[in-house]
Amino acid sequence: MLWWIGSGLILLWLILLVAQQRGWIHLLLLSGITVLIVQVAAYRKTRYEHRFRE
Repeated sequence: MLWWIGSGLILLWLILLVAQQRGWIHLLLLSGITVLIVQVAAYRKTRYEHRFRE
């Protein structure tokens, strides 16, 4: 689910960057990257734990 949110924030940032220049638009990029980093970390942790359970 966080993959969709992070990707959507980055896509929204790209659209708004083309449409208009505002100071707060870059917060969308930072938010999207942060959400994707959290998702990647959670995915790697889950995959690592499953590997040692078997």
